[in-house]
Amino acid sequence: MAITVQKDQSGFLLSATRAVDVHRQLFRCDWLREQGKLLSTAVGGRARVCVFRHAGDECVLRHYRRGGMVAKFASQSYFWMGLRQTRAWRELALLDDLHAEGLPVPRPLAAWVRRRGVGYRAALITYRIPNSQTFADLLQQRAAPETLWRAVGETLRRFHDAGVYHADLNANNLLIDDQSQVFLIDFDKGERLGQGARWQRDNLSRLHRSLCKLQRRHATFYFSDAAWGWLTQAYAQSGERIVESD
Repeated sequence: MAITVQKDQSGFLLSATRAVDVHRQLFRCDWLREQGKLLSTAVGGRARVCVFRHAGDECVLRHYRRGGMVAKFASQSYFWMGLRQTRAWRELALLDDLHAEGLPVPRPLAAWVRRRGVGYRAALITYRIPNSQTFADLLQQRAAPETLWRAVGETLRRFHDAGVYHADLNANNLLIDDQSQVFLIDFDKGERLGQGARWQRDNLSRLHRSLCKLQRRHATFYFSDAAWGWLTQAYAQSGERIVESD
């Protein structure tokens, strides 16, 4: 990991390893639109997401936003405890490490942090994973084959064996590309925890709950006990520990 820091009166610009032509304007959706770089906008989770072109690639800009009751008072502001403790620095650094290790995550480009008194705001830019959709969207459209469920289980096992904890493991944070490769996105509050069967089981349980919730929410959603069994079986067979389905 080699994060480069540039500081000016507006804040801190953090660049990931091998980042190309990074500047502060990339974090402004209005500027991206004016320059003809903006491709689309959407709401991803709690945050507005902007997709844009940069140096021949497609990138995703996401501003950090709070959820819950706190969001009513300070939706984009967080308490300042030092640059390296900001959510932007920690996610950028984690993604930089995971990508370098060959784990299937978006390649990070840069982050921006603006301090205001005891608080700060932040945003993150990653490279877009081409020709992909969320696992949640896919399961609303069609039944995933057994091979894909097993691929999801094997992918999650890779992260867990590397000691990687995903704080919001759900079907919307799993991306599937047109080659059926599985990616994990949105590592806000993610961290390295080392080996631990309990947190790994809890992590899988969180994904299971998200799938059940989506099944209740949508009239058509292709999820079953058999599908979950394929996932957990592949997860267990990829390593030494056996994880029982919920």
